[in-house]
Amino acid sequence: MSKSKHMLKGIASAILPGLGQAFNKQFIKAVVFFGFFALLIGIELGTSRYFTDYDSYIKMEQDQNSGVGEMFTDSFAKNFYLLYQNQVFLDEIDPIEAFDEFYAIESLDADGFTIRDLVDFTANDIVAHSTPRYFLLVDDLIVSGTTGRTSDTGEIDEVNDLIIGEDDAAIAAKDFREVVTGMTVYVVGGHEYYTLTSETEDTLFINVDDPDDIIDEVDDDQSYYRTGTFYYHPATDKVYIECTSADSVLSSGVYRYTNITDSTDFIDATDEANDALVASLKKLKSKARRSSTPTV
Repeated sequence: MSKSKHMLKGIASAILPGLGQAFNKQFIKAVVFFGFFALLIGIELGTSRYFTDYDSYIKMEQDQNSGVGEMFTDSFAKNFYLLYQNQVFLDEIDPIEAFDEFYAIESLDADGFTIRDLVDFTANDIVAHSTPRYFLLVDDLIVSGTTGRTSDTGEIDEVNDLIIGEDDAAIAAKDFREVVTGMTVYVVGGHEYYTLTSETEDTLFINVDDPDDIIDEVDDDQSYYRTGTFYYHPATDKVYIECTSADSVLSSGVYRYTNITDSTDFIDATDEANDALVASLKKLKSKARRSSTPTV
């Protein structure tokens, strides 16, 4: 009992500074050690906001009347343009003609060039240089030896890269579909289904081939993971998506290759009879990917 008591005292002394000295009747030392500890805790609590409502983004708000609490002001916008001009003068960067034209117009306003003008230009410039487009996977395929990939020159190809807003007629003539990747799928009636949470927080399962086919129950025993890796089969012109399943707690292996247009059409990678077929698949390099979180 005595040994356990001393052990508890030792643990308590390690947690609370000064307590060990108090046990040994060294009260002055106990006050010094505990006082220093209490001072640090007091400074932390006194200068923090643990017990009050506080919006960490409040400093982003602008107060045009007082000028207090502003993080990005009209002065920031004007200084930004002066810095830009100086960098152009020193040949550190190339002049941006669109920015110069925008500034020349907006600076004539009564308020001059404001932070709102700078934000508007930046946002519009990002949109203008981020044109959404479709990348045609198979038409752009380049096969070299035993490997397959898509072109990666960075150039716009009018045949294979269809730009929304410019090539709408060509896009409408194609049969585009959303390909489900990066999630667990479940097999029901031969088809693959993935999970979605509805606006009412109900868990639903959507057919990867037909988004109108929605069910509310699946068999968890028949599930595996759809990766974002695609393979092309030259003999049939089919594109497959790689699916994996867990071999153990720490590892997984390829389970099947599923046709991206028909989940009932797949190559069983665990069947040795398909080894030659699997070896003939060409891995594709994805040029772009769109991420989304649909709701139903």
